[in-house]
Amino acid sequence: MLDLVCFLSLFALASSGLAQISIDGVLDKGVYDDKVSFTVRPERGYDYTVELNGNPIGTGVSIEVNEPEYYELYVYRREQSSGVEENELVRFIVRATERGNSEWGLPRWSPCPPINSAVAEFAGAKLKIIAPVEYPMGLEIPVVARVEDDLGNRLGINSVISAIGFQDHPLQLLRGVGSVFLPAATEPDIISYVAEIQSLQTPKQITIEA
Repeated sequence: MLDLVCFLSLFALASSGLAQISIDGVLDKGVYDDKVSFTVRPERGYDYTVELNGNPIGTGVSIEVNEPEYYELYVYRREQSSGVEENELVRFIVRATERGNSEWGLPRWSPCPPINSAVAEFAGAKLKIIAPVEYPMGLEIPVVARVEDDLGNRLGINSVISAIGFQDHPLQLLRGVGSVFLPAATEPDIISYVAEIQSLQTPKQITIEA
């Protein structure tokens, strides 16, 4: 019995003497805003292998992660004298704060800018403008545009509609539809809005009520 107690005591002392792998800056299952830095602290007498999402990285240096994503930091080390092996896996997420609290770990994404359609794509097209016939003063004036074929089907055209007198308020067409708000009128008047795009032109008159 005494021998068993001595053995267990020695085992406990040996176990307590094992140093843990030291990782500063990140915790397992942690979530960090926009970026985070971490360092794997090496200890003398150990050989290390450290990988971040399968890519090797160094020890003893600060590593900054600034791309929103799910990450796995894997640290393996082997004691040179005894051959004892240890490993640790730290899983963490860098989230894009611009996405709020949804879709954690997804990378930032910005849509590509639209490319204007070629002139040939307007062949046989008709430009339809929807705007109020009468409208009160003091409110921005909504204008909707749609490009159609002879059968009234929408044509997937990308371009910008302009109108004389409203150059500062272009109407962007995406896949054949678009809208814009014209500036509010400050007095009773008849506004002439002539929409133009490539060879297409459609006039509209809007009466501003007193």
